[in-house]
Amino acid sequence: MINMIKRDARLVPYLRSEIEDAGIRVEKSESLSEDDYAAIKVDDYYAGVLPGLEPKAVDYVVVVDCSCDSYFMYILELKNVKSPRYLNFSDIHEKFYN
Repeated sequence: MINMIKRDARLVPYLRSEIEDAGIRVEKSESLSEDDYAAIKVDDYYAGVLPGLEPKAVDYVVVVDCSCDSYFMYILELKNVKSPRYLNFSDIHEKFYN
């Protein structure tokens, strides 16, 4: 599945090896090679395919091959805030809905 994602011409421009947004960077296990996961920058995808009309979107979808006949999918929205009170939860819910 990871190779299929990485070979999909529609997704290639939006694949990232580093997972970061809003000044936040996700650290990956050193045992996880770039062949073991595919990280798609979702908001960049929408900006590329729907310029000017892009919906609110999460930052990343990350698919990980756990090497145990299954995959994990993580949906990430990264926020750089000092307190949860600064979060707009309805915006975040909308991003996950889209």
